Amino acid sequence: MPTDPTPPSFQKPSTPGPPPGGINPRSRAYGIAMELAFSIIGMTILGWLIDRWANSTPLWTLIGAAMGAFGGFYNFLKKALALNREEAAAYNRAHPKGARGSPVQPATPDDLFGRKSDNTSDENDFDVPPDLESTLERRLKQIEAQEDDSKP
Repeated sequence: MPTDPTPPSFQKPSTPGPPPGGINPRSRAYGIAMELAFSIIGMTILGWLIDRWANSTPLWTLIGAAMGAFGGFYNFLKKALALNREEAAAYNRAHPKGARGSPVQPATPDDLFGRKSDNTSDENDFDVPPDLESTLERRLKQIEAQEDDSKP
């Protein structure tokens, strides 16, 4: 029975490919981005054609562009979040808890914008490092001191 003489540390690591019978996730992501671009372009062209047919101002071109952007972004977010959930689930199946740290949690719309997910803070929904204010005050004092030194 032949064995591989190459030590494990020198073997090429296996790279994840497309799932059996599926499409590579990167290809799906490119497809989602192309849908966004073509929805904006397509609706803008449709609005332009309506403007030419009606011999009007570029009102319908702008309406078409806005509708394409709104619909495209809605579809983009919906499909991107679904793809993220599928990829997180696939990663968690391949790497159960304890194998390489904790499982990956799928992103939520709040994660996309850096907001806190518990929404307990009334003052600020964004994470701010605890020492940011003192760092900014210290830097402001340094700048003021430099300005005072440079005055004749």
